[in-house]
Amino acid sequence: MPGPAPTQFTTSWRRWPLLFLYVNCCLCLGSTSLCFSPASKVIANAYGTTVVNVNMAYMISSITGIPMTFVAMYLYRTYPSDWVLRGALINVLAGGWFRLYSKDIN
Repeated sequence: MPGPAPTQFTTSWRRWPLLFLYVNCCLCLGSTSLCFSPASKVIANAYGTTVVNVNMAYMISSITGIPMTFVAMYLYRTYPSDWVLRGALINVLAGGWFRLYSKDIN
């Protein structure tokens, strides 16, 4: 019984800059965890809560990577990889802009 027919993949030059931007965004977001650990007491005092609540809020944001793995597997299986990476990059940039403009500026 013959196997499935080979799939033809085409690549473009845009995949490398897009991959570079996405990896850098992931590295920047991942390195944020290093910044939060010594600042837990300061954040807790600023928001009037406990250090445990601050650390738990961080842990919840770290755990979201587990279900997103399955979402990413589905998206890569269903859509072309360049569209998945573009969507992820737009999501990261939109989140950054949202955080920037949601700060309380006096």
